[in-house]
Parts: sequence; C-alpha cells; structure tokens
Amino acid sequence: MTAPGGPEERRLREELVRRARQLYDRGLIAGVDGNLTARFGSRWVLATPSGLPKNEMEPDDLVLLDLGTGARTAGQVPSEPRVARARRGRIPSSELSMHLTVYAERSDVRAVVHAHPPTAVGLTLSPEEVHLDICPEAVVFLGDVAFAPYATPGTEDLSESLKPFVKRSNTILLTRHGAVTAGDTLAIAHQRMESLEHIAKIYVAARQLGPVTPLPDAEQERLRALAGGTTAEPDLEELVRIVMERVQARL
Repeated sequence: MTAPGGPEERRLREELVRRARQLYDRGLIAGVDGNLTARFGSRWVLATPSGLPKNEMEPDDLVLLDLGTGARTAGQVPSEPRVARARRGRIPSSELSMHLTVYAERSDVRAVVHAHPPTAVGLTLSPEEVHLDICPEAVVFLGDVAFAPYATPGTEDLSESLKPFVKRSNTILLTRHGAVTAGDTLAIAHQRMESLEHIAKIYVAARQLGPVTPLPDAEQERLRALAGGTTAEPDLEELVRIVMERVQARL
C-alpha cells in the first residue's frame, strides 16, 4: 500500500511543481490563479496551496490531504480536517472542493488541473453555441467538452456546477471562470488543458472566416473506435499519430 513520505509522494510533488510552472509559462494561469491536485494510494491527495504564484512554488509547499479517516493530527489546518501535512502558513485552495468532487465521482481519475486558459474561457462568453469537436485531436483526446454554468468561485456552488458533467467528461469549461481537466495521470490532465486552449484558438481562427461545424457524428464515432484500440497511455501527439495512421490504413 502506498503511504505518504515515500518515493511516490516525492515524485508527485516534483511533477506537480513542474506542471504548474508550465501552465504559468504558457499563459494558462496568471498570478495566483489555478490549482492542481494528484492522488496516490487509496486515500492521499497532494494539492497546490492557496495564494502562492505557481512559478514560485516549491515541492514542500504542496499540501498533503488525507481522504481516508479524516482524523486530525498535529499540524493540521483547523479549518480543513483533511489536511495531514502542510508547511507553516500553507493551506489548500478555496477551490479544493471542486477537485474532491471529481475524485468522489470518478474513481479512475488520479489528477485534476484547474486553470484559466484565456481563449477557451472567452468562448464561454460567446452568444453562440460553441462545439469544440472540430478536429480529430479534440474528439480523441479531449472527448466531450462540457460547458458548466457560471458559479461563484470558492463556493460549494462551483463544485455543484460540475456534477452534471463530471461522470461523462474529462474536460469541463467553467463559464466566465476557467476550465477543469481530469486524467488517470497528471501528465494527461495537464496535456488536456493545453490541448483545450489550442483547440479553442483553432475555433476562434476558423470562426473569423465563417461558421464552424463539428466533425460529422459518423466520423467522430470512427475516431473513437480507432482510439479505443490503443493499449498505451500516450501523449497527445502520439495518440493522434496512432489514430491518423489507422485512418489512413483504411482509406
């Protein structure tokens, strides 16, 4: 059984810091925006702390949560009984409950990323109905991109806004706020966030030329069937390459 304090926790701490900095460097978060979590073992979750810019975060700044017994131990944050270990002054984000909602609804999810990708968030303000299933990459990797209604950040309303979508979607846009991506690894959750912003930029570029239509349903089903035949957990480029090779082989 994976326990805290071991090599798995240390590896995840380092990866969370690296992924958070990548989000910052690529303009998907700014200032103290966004939060990331990853779980290990059956009950442990590492979370980025509140109020700390992601480009200044260090591995020991991450907050360790115990989702098991919930029993308090010395050094826990009084307002958050699930905190098992935290550096002095570090508390989990006020949006932690959003992450915990995803974990509660999806036993297959091992990481959640929340960011504010500007182009993608801009699409939530569009008066038009937006569909992002416009490219093979979006269909295969992002899946069903859901649009959750606006809810006040930092409140339970935000977590509730995810519930109608989280069981069927790994990629959720939060109206006027940001986005949430989930994956069975932190790498996949992070790549989905980057891909979401990339596809949103393609949509905006195409929309300047005229109406944007999704891929036909039959083609989407074909792509999903082809992608379902992969056995590994590849990154985005590798996944798309596999799908494209299989499509071309059947032409």
